[in-house]
Amino acid sequence: MAPRKKKQDDAPQPSSNAGGIAADQLRSFVDRIERLETEKKGIADDIKDVFTEAKGNGFDVPTMRLLLKLRKQKPHEREEQQSMLDLYLHAMGMAGEYTIAEQQGIDDASAGKVATDNPFLTDDPRHTQWATGWQMQTTLLATQDENQPAGA
Repeated sequence: MAPRKKKQDDAPQPSSNAGGIAADQLRSFVDRIERLETEKKGIADDIKDVFTEAKGNGFDVPTMRLLLKLRKQKPHEREEQQSMLDLYLHAMGMAGEYTIAEQQGIDDASAGKVATDNPFLTDDPRHTQWATGWQMQTTLLATQDENQPAGA
């Protein structure tokens, strides 16, 4: 019996394993990513349409974007960011008056009290206000200490 000739289908596919890379698998990943990129663009367009609709109904889009950003943060991250913003606003002379609890926190920090000296219960809104004032003042004092020359 004569040796059998190789069929065209039996020949190795150049795309199946070129240079040690599973080309079919790579192509599959690339195709999936391209499909997802297309879907992502469609979703981005949908989000833009919702913002346009909200603006048409009188909502402020930049404030909505900020709200969405804040909702993604953990509560302690939001509080920390708000404290730093308040500190910077006060430093730039752009903030309004302090609340009584914030002022008390500032005064207590200046007197050397520690964060655990907060006189308000944790479920009292003034607890956070005091902590904000205390944090602003201790940050300011620490910055001043860093900027003083050694031995001054």
